[in-house]
Amino acid sequence: MYAASTQFMDALRRSHVVTLQVDAYRGATLLQADLPISGGSVSVDGGSQIRRTLSVTVADPDLDPKVDPQAVLAPFGSDLVVKRGIRYPNGTTEWVPLGRFRIEDVQATIAQNGISVTGSDRAATVKDLRFTAITQANTSNTVVQEITRLIQEALPGVGVTDYTGATAATPSVYWERERWEAIEQLGQAIGADVYFDPAGNGIIAPAPTVTSTPAWWVDAGELGVMVDGSRETSRETVYNGVVASGESDGDIPPVTATVWDSNPASPTYYLGTFGKKPFFYVSPLLTTTAQCVSAATSMLGRVTGLVRQLDLSCVPNPALESGDVIRVRFPDGSTETHLVDSFTVPLDPGTAMSLKTRSPEPATE
Repeated sequence: MYAASTQFMDALRRSHVVTLQVDAYRGATLLQADLPISGGSVSVDGGSQIRRTLSVTVADPDLDPKVDPQAVLAPFGSDLVVKRGIRYPNGTTEWVPLGRFRIEDVQATIAQNGISVTGSDRAATVKDLRFTAITQANTSNTVVQEITRLIQEALPGVGVTDYTGATAATPSVYWERERWEAIEQLGQAIGADVYFDPAGNGIIAPAPTVTSTPAWWVDAGELGVMVDGSRETSRETVYNGVVASGESDGDIPPVTATVWDSNPASPTYYLGTFGKKPFFYVSPLLTTTAQCVSAATSMLGRVTGLVRQLDLSCVPNPALESGDVIRVRFPDGSTETHLVDSFTVPLDPGTAMSLKTRSPEPATE
């Protein structure tokens, strides 16, 4: 979660004044501050290669770029920096960034004098720079260094922060075309997610688990932030084991390791009534049994974490991040700990935020 102040988080539970700002940049140059907007949203999905996407309506027909590649909203290098904040009674405003988005598409609606703009976070720029020839990984780098190199080749000078502390060396592997898939493979090899944060910086972080301390309470009742929601329990996409393997080398079988949900208190305990249901993962980056165990262990938390799913609407909290742990309290007083999978923050003061979560834990009183 973005480090918003305690005052900001408390204000979400009371009547507050919402502020919104969208600025246009080209590189480090501010093209126009505080674009007039009449609505839109920022969507965040931890399961997508491009985690953050933007849809916004600019309420000034004169900003239609038409065929001018240098126009403020031209999709040829312009970015939109989006913030949502709260204006306090003393007149000060606390801002929370929602993302830096490359403009992808612009549509001018003639009858309504509005311009619809869509954008993608910086992962789109990295994804676009595909390998033009078969490329070998730099085995003198650690995996973290190699991920950083692949990102900075596409975005020179961009900051990349590692929160894993991983020191594993990059194995000898070749990539044919897709740069972002190479980055994902490297991340999975050390049990990490790779994405861009709301400020546009690269992040290498451990795959989320529900064992983390909850970052936010979504609760019903007085001073609660929950508006509505629905719950679903399903086993369709639930697994309780992961078999992680490398790739075979001629007649030599690949290294492999299997990790099961071995917690007897878990509803997906592999020796329990759920039964055994393994998920299979293969990567050329897995060259040792230890690497297979690490990859299987990190993936296990994801594939077993789908027992309970929530679809909530609540007061918008722009500080949330996909992978955050939240504690949900329902009107009957029961509570559940969930991981945030995806959410949508509206770019208007009156619309609720939609939020999708998952949890392997049963409800508690």
